[in-house]
Amino acid sequence: MPTAKEASRVDEVYVKKSKKKKKHKHKRSGNESDCHQPNLKLSINVESDTKVTSLTVNQERKRKNSDSSPVHKKPATEAPSADRMTSAVGTHSSTHSERAVQAKPSPHVAKQQKFPVKLSAFPYGNYNRYYGYRNAGHEDCRFSVLRSEWFRGKEVLDIGCNTGQFTLMVAKEMRPQRMIGIDIDGQLIKIAQKNIRHYLSSSDRSSAFPMSLMMAYGESAAPFQPGSLTAFPNNVVFVKGNYVLESDSLLELVKPEFDMVLLLSTSKWMHLNWGDTGLKRAFKRIFAQLRPGGYFLLEAQPWESYSKSKRINETLRKTYNTIQLKPERFHDYLVSAEVGFSSYELLDTPYNQSKGFQRPIYLFTKSL
Repeated sequence: MPTAKEASRVDEVYVKKSKKKKKHKHKRSGNESDCHQPNLKLSINVESDTKVTSLTVNQERKRKNSDSSPVHKKPATEAPSADRMTSAVGTHSSTHSERAVQAKPSPHVAKQQKFPVKLSAFPYGNYNRYYGYRNAGHEDCRFSVLRSEWFRGKEVLDIGCNTGQFTLMVAKEMRPQRMIGIDIDGQLIKIAQKNIRHYLSSSDRSSAFPMSLMMAYGESAAPFQPGSLTAFPNNVVFVKGNYVLESDSLLELVKPEFDMVLLLSTSKWMHLNWGDTGLKRAFKRIFAQLRPGGYFLLEAQPWESYSKSKRINETLRKTYNTIQLKPERFHDYLVSAEVGFSSYELLDTPYNQSKGFQRPIYLFTKSL
């Protein structure tokens, strides 16, 4: 049995230990209370385009867990790194700015691909109202430079005849033995055939059609006139076709058959569609189709007009950039050994109400 003194010492030790335990227990309970406080908010700055979001601790845990998940998902709002948060003046720019710059289309590319819709239907200069705005109610002034001896009783080819008004005027007034108008646009050829009636007298229009012409051209075409086959309108015919040959080898098959060839305000469209090669081939074909002593009448559009016409489509624009033979050098090329004309002369620059149609007309001669 312990004495009274020893019992009191044991009691003191026990009291001290119990106090320490209580103190320790109090600390643990305090820590536990801190960990179990619900929804304690922790301010976290998340930079987006326009706002700062405050996330709870639980939301932050979920975000971290989702980040560590093996399934890679793009967050709705991505928090940028320190580099991305740097000022635009520094070495790192904003990711959104970079994307905006990349997404913005180049205005230069957009401009190249934009072509006038109204002109896109006329890549060959095949305007169906060409004579309406060229002559504007008055006589074609180019007719004044022509001489009857070049045409009377001769065989004539008009390249790029359009709706045939100038062709018909020459066929009627200059009285060639045969006049052929050729154009690449079949619709313009049909209009030219119908326009023949407008150049006939009232008595001629009342003549009867042969059945073959009615079937070929319809009732609106010109009636066949009895008598000489070289009298108007029997001396004129319109043909659809591309005058530019596909290759130089075909030039060997060309035979002389005309005394006069007209190329009026057509060279630019050959040039823009088939380049220097195509235009040179057309010039060589003209020379080959002329008989000795024959004439070539050329009205070329100036180089300044090409820049507007190239905007019709991408093909013309690309060809324009490859052209080396400019219109002011056409006459030098035509009298060179590569083509063969012996001489040329400037006939006139006929007046027109529109200065754009005041173009010089040259006459080239093939030697006998």
